[in-house]
Parts: sequence; structure tokens; C-alpha cells
Amino acid sequence: MLLTIPRAPLPTGLAFLSGLFLLTYLYFHASSSSNTHLLSIKGSTQSPQLSQCPPSSAISNIVLSIKTGATEAFDKLPTQLLTILQCADTLLLFSDLEQDIHSLHIHDVLSRYDPEFLANHADFELYRKQKEYQAEGRDVQTLSTMKDSNSDWRTAGHNAAWALDKYKFLHMIERAWELQPDKDWYVFAETDTYIVWRNLVKWLERFDPSKSLYLGRGEPMKKEEGEGFYFAHGGSGFVLSRAAMYDFCVTKKGLASRWDARIPDLWFGDYVVAKALKEELGLNLTSAAPMFSGHKPMSLPIGAGIWCRPVITQHHLRSEEVQTLWMLEDDFYTNTSSSSAPHLRFSHLFRDVLSGVKFPERRGEWDNASNDNVYTIKAPRTRAQAKEKPNERVGEPTVEKDPNSSPDACNTACEVTEACFQWAHLNFTTIEDDEKKHGGGICYLSSVFRFGSQRPEESWVDEKNATNIHLWTSGWQTPKIEKWLAEAPDDCGKVEWS
Repeated sequence: MLLTIPRAPLPTGLAFLSGLFLLTYLYFHASSSSNTHLLSIKGSTQSPQLSQCPPSSAISNIVLSIKTGATEAFDKLPTQLLTILQCADTLLLFSDLEQDIHSLHIHDVLSRYDPEFLANHADFELYRKQKEYQAEGRDVQTLSTMKDSNSDWRTAGHNAAWALDKYKFLHMIERAWELQPDKDWYVFAETDTYIVWRNLVKWLERFDPSKSLYLGRGEPMKKEEGEGFYFAHGGSGFVLSRAAMYDFCVTKKGLASRWDARIPDLWFGDYVVAKALKEELGLNLTSAAPMFSGHKPMSLPIGAGIWCRPVITQHHLRSEEVQTLWMLEDDFYTNTSSSSAPHLRFSHLFRDVLSGVKFPERRGEWDNASNDNVYTIKAPRTRAQAKEKPNERVGEPTVEKDPNSSPDACNTACEVTEACFQWAHLNFTTIEDDEKKHGGGICYLSSVFRFGSQRPEESWVDEKNATNIHLWTSGWQTPKIEKWLAEAPDDCGKVEWS
């Protein structure tokens, strides 16, 4: 049988934790599997089909792998197991510690690294400590605040779990094929990823799994790899076809282990995946943006070209946000008046989740993601710059003050730029040997609008041992946004999947 989830917001505090684990316990008893690697979710034929889930026949050839860590698994997985993971036909869990959640086994994908490497490398201090805590019966989750002891500037300021994460990706891919070979599609996501299953299945129908494909939301690595190189953002989820997995795991057998020694010098795991696929298989990313999104509802980009597109994934969701979307999906699929199969779009999320949100004119220590490279637009030139080069950018508006000089100047630049809905100003300072060496600002203008999130002042030490301080201020052109929303269509017509 399937567990019926009450249509109510998740409780908070201790009531939330106890209630959630009780539901999880009942859920696993209701859908236990004889195979400890997999989760049988469908139950008996008498059980009602969840509205959010495609038919079993549509997902039987999709393997979903969830990457987690021992310090977060028991906090985040229960909510997913009660919501989006109920749609999975074949589910694999990968982490940095061997554990079990009732009938589900969580695989330690780091166990195959060289024993000497595991025993001595600074990035694996947390890994060693977790095993020690587990053996002694201590609470592994208390290690979530452990800082990274590595002096590498790229991980400075992050916790040890973040620094360890990049080592999981290639071995996770290899183990997914090892445990479930010859499936059509392999989807990789994280414990704060939300998946709209009906849209995912419909979108994948456009592709041929016998072709080598790497699909996801692209992020550039220009400095490291040059123009044209993109990796699929891991939190947004990425997909590998059967052919790509075969090439990675069979044709190039042992690829993950051969890359082990290179990973300490690379930045993060989703970048490692793209680099390995490019170098070993000659495989580049096929973009799935904006349908694969690195944002949660409060940070979703809204604007022309996005409004009517289907939503496939979202990222950085808290438990209550996962529950909200799960219930929203149920309402949408059960109450839609569409005669054809409905598809959840960005417009539906905004109308339902963000309808009560008021965009302020400005907020300090706030990041509305105006620096998202997909949607940034050029700031106007100053009048002095336009006078120096009158034949460039003819007809564009100009401003008196450099938009980079202050939040006020950045706001003015957005105001006079017709396509600009919001802006963000980054004020930065660099200190060397306890003396301020230089500082300045950068103004980012965006052709979309989104709410964003709080971002307190940040400080870190870079590779040159200099202290960097960043402070963000964000603003919105409220009249433009209100006008756009008033004119935005409620009926988007035919779905655009490309």
C-alpha cells in the first residue's frame, strides 16, 4: 500500500521531527523491498496512483541516484522519501558513510579510494571522523559544523562536508551502473532537489538513450577551461543516457579510480564530471535550462522566455518548501481543467507560491541573483564614456554616474534601461597585510526578476593570502514588475520543451 500524506503544512520543531520519522517508519513498512539496494514504491495494484507520479511503465527505465552526506542524510532524506521519491521506480542512495534507513541501503562511494589516500589526505578528515563516530555509537550529525582543515583557498570558509563532496561524483556514476546496468536514463540529484516527475518523463521522451548524452543546467568555467565549457549544476540535477553511462563505466572501465589523484586539484564535483566526460568521452553538456533550475520558488527567475516553460527541477528547498510544492502539484494535476495532460510551468509556481510576495525597492545584505550570467544585461555607459566613443551603442540610454560606483547609481542604471527589472550591487574590498589595498563595486542588471535571499557580509582569504570582503545590495523596479505581471498570460498554450 501507499502511504497517504495529509494535505497540511509540515509541523515544526520536535513535533515535525517525531511526526516525520513516524511517517517514514510506517512508509517503509508499507513498501518494504527484498532488495536492500532499491526502494519498491508502487505498492499493490489496489493502491491509488499518486497524481504527481507518472505511470510505472513510463519510469521503469529511469534510475534516480540521490547524493547525500552522513551529516545531513537523516535530516533531509525523510521529507524526500515522503514526497518526490515516492515516484521513483529505482532509487539509489550514495553518501560518504555506509548506513541504512530501514530497507534502504546508503552506499559509501568513497570506500574505493586508495586506503593510504583515505587515511592521510586532509580533505578526508571528516570521512575518518565519521567512521570513528559510527564505530563508537556517537552522533555523526554533530559533525555537520566541522570546518574544512585544508588550507586550499577554494574551500576556505566552507564546512568539511562541502570539501569532501567533490570526491563522490565519479564513483557515484560508476556505482549506479554497477548496481543498475542497462537502464535508459540515469538521473543524479541531491537531498534538497525537487523533481517534477511528469515533466521530467515528458522531456526525456525527446531524446534517444542510445545516443551519448549529458543533460543539465549549464554553468561556465571560463577561467579554468575557456569559452564554451559548461558543467551541469549538480544541485539542479543532471542526466546521463544509457550510451553515455556505458562509455563511462564499461568502455572506459576504471575511469573513476584513474581520476582519484586529480580531484584534489579541481574545484567541485559537478565540474569534475563535466571535465571527465569531455576529456575521456569527448562529451559536452546539452543544456536543460531553464527547466532544470538551481533555484527554489523564492529565487526562480521570472520573465519573458521563462514564464511559460515547464519546471523539471528546483534546488535548495527546505522540508516545508518540498511539502508545499508536493501539495501544489497534487492540486494542479487533480483540479486542472485541461483536456490534455497538464504540465506544471513557472507561471503556475509564481501564481500559486509567490502570489503574495511584494518586491521591495531595495534591500541591504540581500542577493536577488542579478549576477546570474544567463540573464545579465549590459549596464548603460556614463555620458562621459558615450562622448569619448559616440559611434558605439548608439541610441542606448546614458547615465551621469558610473553604475558600478554605488547602489544608488546601479539603481538609476536599471531604471533607465528598459529591459531591466532588478539590479544588485557588489561592494568589494581587498586587504593585504592589514592594509586596505583596493576596493570598488560591480553593478549587475537583470532581464528577469526574482526575490532572492539574505546574504550577509562575506569575508575570506584567497590564494594570495589577501582578505576579501563582499557586501551585496539588491533592488527591484517595482512598477515595471507589476506592469509585466498584469500583462503576463494565464494560458500559455503549447509547451516548449527545447
